[in-house]
Amino acid sequence: MAELRMRKGAKRTDEGDDKLSREKMAVVEEFLSQVKPKPKPGTSNEAKEIKDKLKEDPFNMELIFKLGKAYAADYQWERCATILLRGFKRASEFKDRKERFDFLMTLCQASIQLKKYKQALAVVNDVETPGDQDDQYVHEIMKCRVYCFNGDTEKGLKAFNRAIDGLQFEGVTQTWASCSDALRMADCWIATKTTVTNMAKNDEERQKLDSIEKMIKLKEDYLAADEKPKMSGTEQTVFYTVIFIAVVGFFYFLWCLEARSLEKLQLKK
Repeated sequence: MAELRMRKGAKRTDEGDDKLSREKMAVVEEFLSQVKPKPKPGTSNEAKEIKDKLKEDPFNMELIFKLGKAYAADYQWERCATILLRGFKRASEFKDRKERFDFLMTLCQASIQLKKYKQALAVVNDVETPGDQDDQYVHEIMKCRVYCFNGDTEKGLKAFNRAIDGLQFEGVTQTWASCSDALRMADCWIATKTTVTNMAKNDEERQKLDSIEKMIKLKEDYLAADEKPKMSGTEQTVFYTVIFIAVVGFFYFLWCLEARSLEKLQLKK
């Protein structure tokens, strides 16, 4: 009986381990889906509908753009770039300045995702400076990434500095994280890290910056591993466990910062 109870206990432990493993994988998969979203399979109903209309009117720029956006929404970057390239040199036909900007930015993003950096450079060089402040910010981030991916360090740094000009520290760190892969490729990482570090006003912000840097490194390690041959079962287990610990640790750290900030607010009252 005692042996039987032990077996039952072991079974419960195994079930508990399985549940923990499933929960761990759910956290990891959620993180990885944001790091590198997978293309959705097939063609969405929206894309099919637009595609059918485009067959009847193959030179319609509005339909070309709509189909490109539908592919982009499903992370189908190859299809997105292919259709938008049909209208690349006709972007000036869009009378609305905002629409021209969005069209070229979508094509630029697709080109970067496909690692066609020369193509992305040709696109970004055709973009006129937008009037909207939010679009100007997006434009500078895109220029920073494209210039850095093409090895133009000077232009990349200038675009990065324009992007962070006037931002609060949180916005600066978000911008830095968004450009991190391109900055590393152009050997601008250290220079921009120094700039961002100098903008931190207290230990809390410096700790947050350190934590963000670790998450950026984790993201880059995952993307590098994703391009290598498939890992063995043991390697996958170790890799996902490391990611799980890092993700949970990061969010715990942010929770601690938030709790500390609320405590300070309470003391001020």
